[in-house]
Amino acid sequence: MTKNVQMTPVIALRARKSFSTYLDLLRFTAALLVVLEHAVLLGVLPQIGALTRLSHESVMVFFVLSGLVIGVSSLSAGMTAGEYVASRAARIYCVALPALVCCYGFVSIVGGGATHGLPVGQFLSSFFFLDGAWFNYAEVPLNGPYWSLCYEVWYYAFWGALCFVRRPSIRLLAGGLVLAAMGPAFAALIGTWLMGAVIASHGDRMLSALRRSPRWVGPGLFAGSVACVVLIASSHLQEDVRQVLIARIHGWWRMRGSEYVVTDYVIGILVAIHLVSALSVFGDGRRLYDSRAGRTIRYCASFTFTLYLFHYPILLALKAVGGSQSPSLIGGLGVVAVTLAGVWVVSFGTERQLPRWKRMARMVVTRASRVDLMSGSSPIATSQARAR
Repeated sequence: MTKNVQMTPVIALRARKSFSTYLDLLRFTAALLVVLEHAVLLGVLPQIGALTRLSHESVMVFFVLSGLVIGVSSLSAGMTAGEYVASRAARIYCVALPALVCCYGFVSIVGGGATHGLPVGQFLSSFFFLDGAWFNYAEVPLNGPYWSLCYEVWYYAFWGALCFVRRPSIRLLAGGLVLAAMGPAFAALIGTWLMGAVIASHGDRMLSALRRSPRWVGPGLFAGSVACVVLIASSHLQEDVRQVLIARIHGWWRMRGSEYVVTDYVIGILVAIHLVSALSVFGDGRRLYDSRAGRTIRYCASFTFTLYLFHYPILLALKAVGGSQSPSLIGGLGVVAVTLAGVWVVSFGTERQLPRWKRMARMVVTRASRVDLMSGSSPIATSQARAR
């Protein structure tokens, strides 16, 4: 991708209504699984088998899904660098900034441990998604899940360099500089995100190959990939591989969120297989999209990002109110339900305000669009338009 590579047209998510709705279901389910495992880790909910052991695997689902969705939007004809930056910034900050203000604001007012006042440097690190870059071990207080967002934002930057730097000779350099800046931990998992981007650009070709196979192959891969992920999550494989890496590679613990990189790629491949097989299962139909279940799925998915970034502080608050009680299934599910209700209320001030954030972001980008290097349409999208 260092040149104006001719790529097949991106998969048409808007035309595949049921498949798009299934992606929403997958996204919301992954976020809910993260909530359930965190409720267990906080002693609010007892273990419920595999349902409460899939939070890390769900993050890999987010990475692959993100690569797919961002790949489709960024490779579409007419997309410009300015619109790409504005859309990504609005989407991220409409939830991330309120989350940061709430978490850091609480710490600055209440304090905790050795922390007194607003830790400005730590806040800026989180604001610019530097938590985890190289060996920066800063974390958002009261919001551990924020780490994966830092990964994704750097992947957006890398992908933007590949898509929108106009000169092929500079594109490789720009991508390399972004990789170098993000550090080894972030770079280690970028392949999982790129799997989704590859599906975005080559999904139709993969689907054609799958359709030439026996009819049972698509549904078999669809169900089998899920079963394999659950099997991995239920076993000790991930931890065993991690321990081997720690024992054989000095300082491996510094990789932090990427310590499970080997098994993360296995999970990423399984997620990619699942998405391609889902293209086959749902096809071009719209039955799921038009159903009542489809409308419910889309509504729930509309506050998935808020659910991911706000559930942990809310769970901590509910845990503090409830005191040190033994986890119970009924009580724990009640706490989860209250958390979901709280997140839903918060979403009216975050994701539901996305159109306003986009207008502000476009205004800022328009005023700053004097830099020639990152202006104009995506060379990939342009090459596609010429090919058509």
